[in-house]
Amino acid sequence: MAMSVNNDGEWGERMLVVIQLNKQTEQPAIRNSIQLLCEQRLARFQQPADIVFSDTLPRTEAGKLQRRQVRDQYRQIKIPVNKQQETL
Repeated sequence: MAMSVNNDGEWGERMLVVIQLNKQTEQPAIRNSIQLLCEQRLARFQQPADIVFSDTLPRTEAGKLQRRQVRDQYRQIKIPVNKQQETL
């Protein structure tokens, strides 16, 4: 799992979570579980604006996540405005 902060004209910056799943995992179930967990434990402004799933995440030869590459790769994704944030 990695997090990226994307620039947003309306909100300034918004958090995007990128998750690498194995082939058998169901994306909708995982997305709902993560969103529910974030709603229960984080303030609204701390919650990720969107969750993206990826088959692979860039790693070094030692297996460490290459956060800069993740940030650069997902920086251009437009994060949709959800109903929670429309009420602010």
